[in-house]
Amino acid sequence: MLCNPYEHSNGFGTTETWGMKESIALRAPNNPRLYKIKCRKEGGIRFTVDGSGIFMSVLISNVAGAGDVAEVKIKGSRTGWLPMGRNWGQNWHINTDLKNQPLAFEVTNSDGVTLTSYNVAPTNWNYGQTFEGKQFES
Repeated sequence: MLCNPYEHSNGFGTTETWGMKESIALRAPNNPRLYKIKCRKEGGIRFTVDGSGIFMSVLISNVAGAGDVAEVKIKGSRTGWLPMGRNWGQNWHINTDLKNQPLAFEVTNSDGVTLTSYNVAPTNWNYGQTFEGKQFES
């Protein structure tokens, strides 16, 4: 089964997405029961770093636990923790020069659980690379 934090049981022993809620409710003999399931993923959270100059975009993928990211912070070796803004989906961005610094990430999921991964990217990282950090428990 694919992990989707917005799945729910439709009362027939299968799951449907939230987008199907209204049509299921009209056909179901009982009211749908809503469940939030924990995502199980192989390996750690993936951070794909892209950008140019001081603009950095990070695509976050392979997230277990709640499955959806609510907040991201990034830290270079010469900075404190810096909040990133959500660009769209799970693409997060920041306008700060972090080149030639190892990178750490602090990811908070929608359940409020925070996971910190230090030394995710080495000092010589480049745009276009993907790195793997820790993973939420599932």
